[in-house]
Amino acid sequence: MIRIIIFAAVICAAIVLGPYLAGAQGFVHIAAGDYIIETSVTTAVIVILLLIFAVWLVFFLIKHVIAVPHGTLRWFHRRSARKALTLQDEAFIAYEEGDYQKTVDLLLKSGPMEDLPVRALFVGAKSAFNVEDYEITRKFLDCAESLDRKSAQASRIVRAKLNLRMNNAKAALEDLQGVSRRLKNRLICRLYYLAYKRERDLPKLAAITKDLEKFHLITAQDAERISEELFETRIRDAQTAEDLKTLWKGFPREVRHDPRFAGAYTCRLLDAGDTAHACSIALDFLKRGLAPEMLEAVSQWDKAAPEVLKFLNAKAADDEISSGVNLPLLKARGNLEYRAGRLQEALDLYRKALELAPEQGIYMRIAEILKDQQNFAEAADTFARAAKLQESSARLPLKY
Repeated sequence: MIRIIIFAAVICAAIVLGPYLAGAQGFVHIAAGDYIIETSVTTAVIVILLLIFAVWLVFFLIKHVIAVPHGTLRWFHRRSARKALTLQDEAFIAYEEGDYQKTVDLLLKSGPMEDLPVRALFVGAKSAFNVEDYEITRKFLDCAESLDRKSAQASRIVRAKLNLRMNNAKAALEDLQGVSRRLKNRLICRLYYLAYKRERDLPKLAAITKDLEKFHLITAQDAERISEELFETRIRDAQTAEDLKTLWKGFPREVRHDPRFAGAYTCRLLDAGDTAHACSIALDFLKRGLAPEMLEAVSQWDKAAPEVLKFLNAKAADDEISSGVNLPLLKARGNLEYRAGRLQEALDLYRKALELAPEQGIYMRIAEILKDQQNFAEAADTFARAAKLQESSARLPLKY
C-alpha cells in the first residue's frame, strides 16, 4: 500500500513539476458536445486527485454507515445480557429474603424461560411452589429437565421434594424412580425414607435401613424398631401354621437367629395350634443359652409345654443359685407350671419372681393362682395391689 502511494505521488509530481521545469505549463482541452473545458495540466491533475479522494471518502462512509446496524445490534445484545444478569441477581437476593413472588417476577422479566441458567430455573421452581403457582413451577422444572442429563436428575429430585411437601408420597416415589440408582446420597435416601414412611411401606422401608443408618438419618434403635414392626405385621397377618412356617423360612438368617423374633414366632405358632413346632424352636434356642428374650416369650405362652418345662427345671436344678435370681427363668417356669396345672409350684416360683421385681403382671398371675386355689381373700388383696401398680413404661422388644 505504501509503495502504491509513493508511486502515485511520484507520477503526480512529474506531471505537475515537469511542465514548470520545461518552461511550458501545457494545457488540457476537453470537448464534450457543446461544452469545452480547457485547463492547465496541473489543475487537471489536482482535480483528478480530489475526485479520487472524494470517491474514496464516499465509499468509506457508505461502508461504515451500512455496518452501523450490526454494531448497534451487538450493543443491544450486550446491554440485554447485562440487564438480565442484574435481574437474576436481584431475584436470588429476593429468594434469600423469602420474597418468592418477587423472585418469580424478576426471573420471568429477565428473559425467556428457555434461556435461563439452571440455577435460576430451580430457584424459580421453588419460589413458584411457595406461592402456590404450580403451573409456573412445572414450566420451570420442564425447562431444567430438558437441558442435560444432570439437570434432568436434579429436576426429578426437586419434583419429589415438592410432592412430599404436598403429602403426595406416591407421586414423589414416581419421580424418584427416574433418578439413577447409582446416584445414592443422603438427600435421596431421606426422600425415599419419608415417602415409604408416609405410604406405610414397611418392607421397602426395612430394605433401606442400612443406608439410612449410614447417612445418620435414623439410629440403630430406629432400624430395629422398623424391623420389629415389619416382623410383627407379617406374622400377625399369617392365618395358619403353614403360612407362619413359610413366612419364617423367608426371613433373613439374622432374624431367624434372633431370640426376640423367634420368641414372637413361637407365640404365633401356639395361636395357630402348632404347639410341637413352637416347643422345638424354643428348645433349639434355650439349649444354646437361656436367652432372656426367649424366656420372656415362654412366660407368655397360653398352652402347656411339658418338654420345655422339663428342660428349664433341669437347668434350674443344675445351678440353683443363679436360677433363683434369674427373673425371666422364674417367670417362664412359673407360667409353664401353671399351664400344667401345678398351681402351688407356680405360686412359689412367682413369689420368688415378685421378690426380684414387683411387677403388675406378676401380681396378676399370683392373684389368678390364688383364685384357682379358692383363696379369695388373699386373691382380692393381690388384685388390689396389682391395680395400684402401672406397667413399666419400658417397651418390650416385640409383642407376644
